[in-house]
Amino acid sequence: LIDATRDGRGKSKVSDQQLWRKYRKLIKDGFSDEGIAGARVRKGEKLDKIYDNWIRLGKSSRQAANNLLKQNKTPKELFAVLNNRDMDLEEIYKIWRAVELDEPQLYRIWAKLAGNN
Repeated sequence: LIDATRDGRGKSKVSDQQLWRKYRKLIKDGFSDEGIAGARVRKGEKLDKIYDNWIRLGKSSRQAANNLLKQNKTPKELFAVLNNRDMDLEEIYKIWRAVELDEPQLYRIWAKLAGNN
């Protein structure tokens, strides 16, 4: 284990394994993805980190986005999370459609944020 953590990949792998073990335990204890996401939001964890952890657990971008939306996060907040991942508009659009959000709303949010830069 010590050898595995000497480089960045080892640390990431160990961290992913710890995250996976915690997730499996919560699922075994009867929690749903929605319940886990809700607890993390209430705890004050950043949405970016919550999204990234779902991806690290092997969830799709659609599932990770849906988990945030089910916690009453706004489309604007979701856009910010996706945009912070350096996704281009086409990638964001695919996720947006997959979670059945309003397409004109995506372009309004994008135009507003692009105008602020």
